[in-house]
Amino acid sequence: MEFIDDTHGGWWRGRIAMTHLIAEHQAMVGTINSGRTSDSTGEPVELCLHEGTDAHFEVTDGHHRLTDALRDGDTDIDVLISAYYDDEPYDGDYFDFAGIAAPHTSPA
Repeated sequence: MEFIDDTHGGWWRGRIAMTHLIAEHQAMVGTINSGRTSDSTGEPVELCLHEGTDAHFEVTDGHHRLTDALRDGDTDIDVLISAYYDDEPYDGDYFDFAGIAAPHTSPA
């Protein structure tokens, strides 16, 4: 991972397994079902740390890039991880990136 400093606390740039991601189930399923591809192919997916989700990062931008990667059969993705830490409760079900072949919900 490479650290990129900025006035908002910085970012970590690298590549991680999609199984370390969390995203709202409904948002990911809606993106997948839309059939739309990303307008920003090649850009990293933006993530932040989220309290109560051990070794997982919340997707803050890049749902269509993730969908493209899933369609291509990728299991790792280029990311930017914000130094921002989200401590608000995560409401709703997670998309199950570990069960990519058959997406379903996991308990929050």
